[in-house]
Amino acid sequence: MVQHRQNPALYRVAISDEAGRFAMSAIRPGDYKLLAWDSITPGAYMNAEILSNYVEKEYPVTVAANIRVQTRVTVISTTK
Repeated sequence: MVQHRQNPALYRVAISDEAGRFAMSAIRPGDYKLLAWDSITPGAYMNAEILSNYVEKEYPVTVAANIRVQTRVTVISTTK
């Protein structure tokens, strides 16, 4: 939901290892949008105007209680 994008407490950040793997824990069950950048200015991912440029790159993820979710995401290149 758009109003959720205005709440910084709902954002999570992870940095991947050299193989692109990352982990997040203590995520409440629900539907989320996952985005991955090769590099981004800290906090820029919470800017609605910036996010509007990447709507087609959002990857939907559904988290359920007590399960492990594995997914693949295409990294958004910020280098030209």
